[in-house]
Amino acid sequence: MRSELIHCGALACLAVLPALAAADSCPSSEMSITAHPSFVSTAATYDSSEFYGDMAGYRVAFDHPAGTVEIHHCCSLGRTYVKARDQYDVVGVPAGTPVVVVAELSVEGAILSQGCGGSGCWGTLGFSLASGASLRESYLTRNMFSVGREPVQGAVVLPITIVAGQPVTIERQLWAQRAAGGNHGAEGIGRLRFSGLPEGARVVSCQNFADSTVPALRRSWGRLKSAYR
Repeated sequence: MRSELIHCGALACLAVLPALAAADSCPSSEMSITAHPSFVSTAATYDSSEFYGDMAGYRVAFDHPAGTVEIHHCCSLGRTYVKARDQYDVVGVPAGTPVVVVAELSVEGAILSQGCGGSGCWGTLGFSLASGASLRESYLTRNMFSVGREPVQGAVVLPITIVAGQPVTIERQLWAQRAAGGNHGAEGIGRLRFSGLPEGARVVSCQNFADSTVPALRRSWGRLKSAYR
């Protein structure tokens, strides 16, 4: 599997993404930091982060083999998000067998505050699971005035029918932002798991979900910013 990072503005991405899909069998994942133009990666794992002390900074990361997606956003305006996409199939049953599985994205994280004494003292951590036209989404938010972190957790579930031998694309997303006027952010990790499988069956993916691990492709946020100039 080829691993690469593509930097492009919104219009350039429209031209790049169709070619990327034709060149790779696995779907690309999409990310944006503080509302900058989105960028994509076909890597199995990716981690881009830059921090400024204990709380301030940004991170977008995913690990397809482990089924995780991670984010950190503090504390500028503009949304930071990660849309991690992979194709999933069911093995251990005869080809052509429809299997209804329940995908669950469990999320643990925190709402962050650098201190706020006025209105808009909110931070939000959002998350979703999507496959085709089906979407489940939720968010966690806190009104905070003091400096610190307040733990949050949640989950979304999405029933999906997978016909053995016919992989389906599933997108797991985390996003974070602050309210206007505040000084907040959010951080979190989402973990994907499947339940409801018949005996002897298991879920596999294009990027080796629950199988092998691949070294992370890392880029600093400083290098990402240079691509937008």
